[in-house]
Amino acid sequence: MPHTQRAFNRTRMVLSTNKIITGSLRLLNMSQRRYTIMIILRAQLFGLVKLLRTAPAARGHRPPDFAAPLNPRILLLSEFFPADPRCVVGTFQRLKRHLAVLDRLGPVDAIFMWSPGRALSEADESRFRAVAKQTWPLRGSVHFMAPGRRANGLLPRINDAFWALRGFVGFDRDQPSMAMCRRRQIEDIEKMLEVFQPDLIFAHRLNTAVPLTRMKSRLPPIIVDFDDVESVRIERLAMSKSNLIGRWKARLGVVLARRAQGRVSAAAAGVLVCSELEQRKVQLMYPEARVYVIPNSAAALGELPTSSQRIAVFVGTAGYEPNKEAILWLAKQIWPYIRGAVPQARLIVAGEGTGDLSIGSEQLGIEALGFVENLAPIYAAAMLAVCPVRRGSGTRIKIIEAAVNGRPVVSTTVGAEGLTFKPGSEILIVDDAKGFADACIGLLRDPARAAMIGKAASRRARSAYRSERIAEHLRAICIEALHGRGVRMPSHDGESNLPGR
Repeated sequence: MPHTQRAFNRTRMVLSTNKIITGSLRLLNMSQRRYTIMIILRAQLFGLVKLLRTAPAARGHRPPDFAAPLNPRILLLSEFFPADPRCVVGTFQRLKRHLAVLDRLGPVDAIFMWSPGRALSEADESRFRAVAKQTWPLRGSVHFMAPGRRANGLLPRINDAFWALRGFVGFDRDQPSMAMCRRRQIEDIEKMLEVFQPDLIFAHRLNTAVPLTRMKSRLPPIIVDFDDVESVRIERLAMSKSNLIGRWKARLGVVLARRAQGRVSAAAAGVLVCSELEQRKVQLMYPEARVYVIPNSAAALGELPTSSQRIAVFVGTAGYEPNKEAILWLAKQIWPYIRGAVPQARLIVAGEGTGDLSIGSEQLGIEALGFVENLAPIYAAAMLAVCPVRRGSGTRIKIIEAAVNGRPVVSTTVGAEGLTFKPGSEILIVDDAKGFADACIGLLRDPARAAMIGKAASRRARSAYRSERIAEHLRAICIEALHGRGVRMPSHDGESNLPGR
């Protein structure tokens, strides 16, 4: 894209952002308006002048002519730390598979972003370091870094707003956060980079990647995993808000997320997403980014026989808000229909925190188990799995897991988004409560059809989401990043898939 065209696009983005900000200003008093307008004008003017004055070549990353080391040193940056070796949440599963691939290339050091306000003693650090090495393949050193606390005082908040409006911002519980983007955190990461001297940086999610874009020092190639595309998730949150202020805040968050994603995508040697659908979305927003599809996957729990028991299962942690909303919707609005039509039907809900939702009911046949160490007996007993998720982004590992193990899935459109299962023959997709219940009732009353859909889904999952194939894709991307080149990867259907430039 020509440099002048990028300047035009930045100007257009600024103008569209002003529409949102103008509406928000009406909610402030006169004094707050003056400070807010001052910082907005400063941020936008600074960003536009810098874009017009900076040559495209000066903003690139490492030149493409260096030789990749035989045993590269890799640095992982992540907010997700396996404090419990039993961590089986989808995010941890994906990250663990990534680390297995990275470990084959070279030793991996790790920096985990720790909770702000909680100091770690030497004993705590030693214990958590041992847990991390026990749980994940980390042959290098493990360190912990505390994000910054929320700014206090008017000037620090204005400074935060200045950097946030330019796209140097992360997100905490879908709210803009400068916890990892302030100068203190940038300097801490730079010091660690001097110590580690990595040949490749693997940044897990937006929050750990954004600080890298504020650094002035020359960096090695960066691979960023957008297993959750922040702007997509927050945009769906905005649509779910019923009050005006909530919608405006969420929409402003979408603008900030897109700017942050744009900075990261421009700096990264490769951006990873979960599906071809998200690849198209990210590529449309950032045409020059190198975007690669690294799907989620799930392990088979053995050869499970088909089940004749009228049991449906939902697997997912209640700590993830879209899961929690889905469980409550399922238990309160969907399951009563199913239980009324199939009195012997049972619902099993498994996952950390699900036992605290007060949904268990002997009368309705609902059992909330909380965390379950071994899911094989649950899937063996279940006739079908359900995924009534209506928010979020990425792809649902729970659907792949159920399919790999031969269980048909009834899902919402958002729940099945990005996955390649064929509606009707490999998965059932319904978005309203009554229709969702009817689809489940149909399968519970027809075990032969349930088994047929489950087998078809299993064939698809074991072909499209095979762990070995996905691992080879990621390994090739990392090797090519070390060589400073793009990579042509096969798609799910075996056809070439060249990321747009």
